[in-house]
Amino acid sequence: MWEEDVMGLRNLSEAIILQSASDLLGTPRDKDALGFFGGEGFRLCAEMAKMDHDDKIKLLTMLTECISECKNHKSHPDKKLDLPDKKSSKSLTLPRRRRKSAVMNVA
Repeated sequence: MWEEDVMGLRNLSEAIILQSASDLLGTPRDKDALGFFGGEGFRLCAEMAKMDHDDKIKLLTMLTECISECKNHKSHPDKKLDLPDKKSSKSLTLPRRRRKSAVMNVA
């Protein structure tokens, strides 16, 4: 029973992180999501999701690059968005699962 509770907390923490990332990258940007990633909320959720330091840095770097790319695209709408090629992109693997569905592409 205890292991199920721990897995439930991990799943919830991952869902909070993913929803906050989605809110952050949405239009208009959600200021609460920005506060989440810049504050204690992300640290606590990442800890419960068993993300190591490198994974947290990779995720925050990826979000920063996505925001920057979106800003560049808005100021130059004729410029094509530079999305990573699946073959050449690095991967960020969520620590809980080690299967294809748990891999996020990182530019």
